[in-house]
Amino acid sequence: DDAYGQRLAERCRSAAIDYSTYGTNGVTLQRLAVRPAMDGIHAQLRWNEVEHRLHLPLFGQFQIDNLCAAMLAAVHTGMKPESVLKHLPSLRGVR
Repeated sequence: DDAYGQRLAERCRSAAIDYSTYGTNGVTLQRLAVRPAMDGIHAQLRWNEVEHRLHLPLFGQFQIDNLCAAMLAAVHTGMKPESVLKHLPSLRGVR
């Protein structure tokens, strides 16, 4: 989301997949809201212009940033978006 990230994305445009935790500049995946709870994180994301509400049994807002990167990496390597979304509730934190 910062100026360096934007410059890097421009240099790598053909290979880059973008997501944003703050901005809205034509990104593929955007974090809209994050609400911590006793049972994990409740989040709202916009992915390819479709909004999704998620519950993750993980703690810490940084988990959403990591999740966004992992979701796009999974799709970039051939996984279908619907399959990625279906498997999110089964994520477990390190114990």
